[in-house]
Amino acid sequence: MTEYNAHFRTEGDYGLYHFEADSPEQALQLARELYERNPFAIEFDPYDGPLPLDEIEISGDEGDQLAVWQSDDLRLRLAAPELLKALEYCERVLRDHEQYDDGEGSAESEAAVMARAAIAKAKPPAEETTL
Repeated sequence: MTEYNAHFRTEGDYGLYHFEADSPEQALQLARELYERNPFAIEFDPYDGPLPLDEIEISGDEGDQLAVWQSDDLRLRLAAPELLKALEYCERVLRDHEQYDDGEGSAESEAAVMARAAIAKAKPPAEETTL
């Protein structure tokens, strides 16, 4: 067995845990299982220095939100599930359209290729499961 280091990273802190495993893939699976089962087993430390600011919320005495600012990155992360769903729908429409294409190539074909690449980048590989 080989010893592997699993680096856990969140937006606010990071942790390190050592695993003995037969392969990097097995170590990754063990790390995912540990985090699901007992995330407190990982000693997380805060990053040194400030992190990029994601949100500022102004609220009143009753806790009601009066004003909010969000970074472009946060807005994109919050919109990501809907964007992925829309992109998957567009890819299906373009794929169906390609069945009737004359074979000379088109903007639709290029859009389908771009949609497929973005979808592949946004989704985990088929063998992975999300936490």
